[in-house]
Amino acid sequence: MPGRPELKNFSFSRAVLLCAVIAAMGLFLPLQAHSGETGIPVAFVNGTAIYQADLACAVEASMARKLFSHPGDPPFSKTTSGTGSDTAHTLERLIDIELLYQESLKHRFPGLTEETEDRYRREVRRLGGETLLRSALSCNDMTPDQFRKAIFRNLSIKRYLDKVVYPGIVIEPEEVRAYYDENQDVFRVPESVHLRQIFVKGPKEDSEVQWRSASERALGILHAAREGADFVNLARKYSDDPRGASTGGDMGIVHKGNLHDPFDSVVFTLDAGAITEPLKSRSGFHIFNVITRRPATTLPFEDVQDQITTTLRKRDAQEMVGKILQELRLKADIRIPGKE
Repeated sequence: MPGRPELKNFSFSRAVLLCAVIAAMGLFLPLQAHSGETGIPVAFVNGTAIYQADLACAVEASMARKLFSHPGDPPFSKTTSGTGSDTAHTLERLIDIELLYQESLKHRFPGLTEETEDRYRREVRRLGGETLLRSALSCNDMTPDQFRKAIFRNLSIKRYLDKVVYPGIVIEPEEVRAYYDENQDVFRVPESVHLRQIFVKGPKEDSEVQWRSASERALGILHAAREGADFVNLARKYSDDPRGASTGGDMGIVHKGNLHDPFDSVVFTLDAGAITEPLKSRSGFHIFNVITRRPATTLPFEDVQDQITTTLRKRDAQEMVGKILQELRLKADIRIPGKE
């Protein structure tokens, strides 16, 4: 399987380059790099301007966050997930963030300045030094002080959620058990097999003679396996899949439904120890050896209760933050130029 991308390349626009850095840090806040400076305001939240530069960067940051999803990202109000353009959604999200930030400042949490500086120094080290960080920041016309402000905003909101909002979430044991009983399909583990494979490559051209030759070679390997030759040694010697050959053809545990047909339907009718006939695909012939079989099962409650608790806490957090934002919006003075 192809590896998960870690960073986009330098074809990023100037804004996305820095937004990728922010996303990689796990910051859930847009940059708001130009707040308090000149620019084109796209919204005012209790007198605080959100600028076009902030909105543009936040829109592009949302693309970077698809690579850098972070479990600590807070939920937002339903205004960010309705119909309409991505830009409109992002502006609503910026407004939500500004409301949460302003609310967090009312609590005057101690130690945020020191924590911000510590986080800044850690990012300097992680990115390879002050010079490299300044270079990345300069791509978006952002200064280290503005970067610190972005970190401070993030930490202030996180402290507010962790200290004020989330402690109000209580998940009762009965609720966890009820979720497990009502969602058995979620915890169902399908039938699985441990497989080995020998692959015989087919011809690139649609040549009947060459396909017949590949088929005869595959049948010869199958005959040797059924006569008692060790399947692992056969895979290492004859498999045309280099990675498979180096591991003796070991494919690991495969769950039912994860193989293409007809492979899936054939493999899951066999007992442990069985070897399939050569199965033809567009690329060649596949011979599978079923090492072990495991029946479908349901994960026991004890193994998943922590996972369920986390799921329910996230659900309740989404609802709680949504209600808080609705209340903040009712009391706030929110103005969007052109929509007044």
